[in-house]
Parts: sequence; structure tokens; C-alpha cells
Amino acid sequence: MASEFYFRPVAAFRGSRDYVHSTDIYQQIIDGAALNGWNISAPMDLRINRKMTKQIIYRYSSTPAVEAKSTGAIGAIELNEKTWHVELQDVGDPVGDTKPYDEARIWNSATLGDLDVRLGHDVGMQPIEVVTALAVHLHKQRLAPAAGRRWLLARLELKRLLRAEDACNMKIAVDRRIGNSITRSQIEAADGRIGAMTFIQG
Repeated sequence: MASEFYFRPVAAFRGSRDYVHSTDIYQQIIDGAALNGWNISAPMDLRINRKMTKQIIYRYSSTPAVEAKSTGAIGAIELNEKTWHVELQDVGDPVGDTKPYDEARIWNSATLGDLDVRLGHDVGMQPIEVVTALAVHLHKQRLAPAAGRRWLLARLELKRLLRAEDACNMKIAVDRRIGNSITRSQIEAADGRIGAMTFIQG
């Protein structure tokens, strides 16, 4: 197994976003590992340090970067039962393409609680799209951001990768708030809690 591998997929913005979306980052990490013949066999921990607006290079390495905070995002994953690191650097050309992203299909079918939201049937979206769209919907409706700001995903922690069946049975619940600008939410699927998300206002 090589000690380093680079993946350079072509990025496009989603809908009205002006940065590379977390749903694409999640999938590209998986795709890059698969392209090199690796399988992600266990947890994923993805930290997004800032909005990325240029084409991204994904660097897979058996050792973390010395200056990890300078990366746009960094992930810790398990490949063939060993921990690897994926560093994302947006050092390429500016992203020039946009693709559709219909989050309203998820929002309109979701059931909101006080600080939780759930989706109980298939709306034709991918599991990672359901997870992120539910969390954004919950934050917008129950924890409206300050004027001129918006909620952004800062960290995604998963005990296991998302499965197809998660797209039709998912619950997000805010269980921790730090001031008015940071939240932590639990991700619950049919088999119980499978991870957590941290959002910040930016």
C-alpha cells in the first residue's frame, strides 16, 4: 500500500453555494480511496477549516501534514484497517461550474421538533445530502443565524460510512450549544447514533 496518493477531481458549486459543498467533499474522499483500490473500513472524521472556492487536491497520506491547519479541510479515515489522513488544498483554478441541488425536496418532507428534525421516507436524494440538508434546515428554522451570517458545517464525525438506507430514515438533533455561534448535533439512523456534526456561524 503506497504511503501517499493524490486525487484531483473536478469540483462544481452546488445550487446557490459559492464554495465547494461538504456533500461533495465527503463523496470525493470515498471516490479517491476507491480509485486507488482502497476501502474505507471504519470511521471518518472530517474537519472543514474554511470555505474552498478553487479546484481541490486531495492528498492521502499515512502521516498528517505538519501544518494541517493551513489546509482547507482535513480528514482522518480508516483504509484497510489503518488510519490515514486526507488533506484538502484548494490551490487550482477557481471553480467555474455549478450543478443543481434541490434541498427543498428534503426540507418539505422533514418533520421538525424543538431542536431536532427527521426524515422517514425516500425523497430521491443521497444519504450525505439528507444528513447535511436536514441539519441546515434545523438550524435555519430553530436557530436562525445573525444578520449577514449563515450556518456552516465545520466537522463531520461518523462511526461508519453512510448507507443507502440512511437516506430514508434519518434524525438530526442538536445536543450542545456554545454561545450563539457553535452547535453540536447527533446523527441518528435506524441502527442508532452513527455520528455527530459541528456547525459554526460564518
